[in-house]
Amino acid sequence: MPYEKQLAMKSDMVNRLLEEVLDGAAYDGILGSPDEFEYRNKMEFSFGDEVLDGPLTLGLHKRATTYTVLDADSCRLVHEDIRKIVRATLDYCKENNLPKYNKRIHQGFLRFLLVRRSQTTGELLVYLITSSQMQHDFSAWADRLRKLEISGTFAGIFHAEDDKMADAVNVDVLHTLYGKDYFYEELLGLKFKVTAFSFFQTNTQGAEVLYDAVRRYVTGKIPEGGRFAHEADTVSKVGFEQEDDTVSNVEFAHKIDSVREIWTAKNQLNGAGTDTEISANSLSAGEETDGTTQAPQRDAEAVHAPILYDLYSGTGTIGQMLSPVAGHVYGVELIPEAVKAAEENAALNDITNCTFIAGDVLEKLQEIEEHPDYIILDPPREGVNPRALSQIIEYGVGEMVYISCKASSFKKDMAMLREHGWRVKRWCLVDMFPQTMHVETVVLMTRNT
Repeated sequence: MPYEKQLAMKSDMVNRLLEEVLDGAAYDGILGSPDEFEYRNKMEFSFGDEVLDGPLTLGLHKRATTYTVLDADSCRLVHEDIRKIVRATLDYCKENNLPKYNKRIHQGFLRFLLVRRSQTTGELLVYLITSSQMQHDFSAWADRLRKLEISGTFAGIFHAEDDKMADAVNVDVLHTLYGKDYFYEELLGLKFKVTAFSFFQTNTQGAEVLYDAVRRYVTGKIPEGGRFAHEADTVSKVGFEQEDDTVSNVEFAHKIDSVREIWTAKNQLNGAGTDTEISANSLSAGEETDGTTQAPQRDAEAVHAPILYDLYSGTGTIGQMLSPVAGHVYGVELIPEAVKAAEENAALNDITNCTFIAGDVLEKLQEIEEHPDYIILDPPREGVNPRALSQIIEYGVGEMVYISCKASSFKKDMAMLREHGWRVKRWCLVDMFPQTMHVETVVLMTRNT
């Protein structure tokens, strides 16, 4: 199906689903992925067979089946480099008569192949996951991979042993065959350390479109005319097509006239009733060092600048993107490993006004002393815990941005929010997964006073 038709279909589908909770709010269209194909930066492949006791395969599970694995060396959702690695790995395993792992009886050897590729540098991380039920030296496999004619480079190649019964990638023992276990990826001018197992948006360039949409909603930087695109009524293939194009976070900081102007105006319009003082100098200009622009640093005296909550913050990407317009960002995330990564990435980017907290949102909201001026919600597929949502409502902020990977969950949460005076002000869709039915919903909500 042509990509424009995919976007139109997704747009129509979500509009119909959410119609009763939108109240005629302004729809800023669907923002397409810059890449229609080869956009996935990470893929997990399974070893198995297409027919019972058939030849070894390495690929993806057939839809609606548990055991059937189809070869995926021609999958166009991943880069050609990854397809070459899959083919070379399968050939090596066949040549060495290595048996697949049988998850029915939990016996065998070959389990998974995990590949991650940076879309900005082309660096690759490759993990071959087996059980420990037999021993094999995979050095020759690593050498074969390194001789492949690919456009990228290998950051690291590993053999991992996993004896857990779950049909998912885990690591009990790790053998380094080459290199290091991470690379750096860039999003809107910020640098992020990425490992094979860290959470990072699967579509890097699509993530830039998503985060830029969130950033514009938070700061009120909506393109002239009120739409993110003027190409078509509901469809944008490339995202924001106005003079103010997607910018890096450093450039974004410089584009903001003053933190006082943005946040004071938003609080007045939204009736937040906050006495928050905002220093006009709270965002200092970037300094030139060795010909490069350093990330803007906040005035140490700007202690009353806006407080932003980034709830379900993952590795803290959104909070760090918005740090230039916040006095302080509090990110809350359930997974401790993600919080650790968020802290490392904030330090990597010299961001000092973000605090990341590991734990359940409902529990941790009780522990943060500073109440928010603005809230970002990016919950898992099931949406926000109703008790946590009640606590969020009680803060009385004027606006929130909700990012949903499952529109029906947002609809459920919005029904509760509407009972407490919340309405959708603007919204858009971001297509992070071309050639699939999935789409992200980004909603700017305002509270009636």
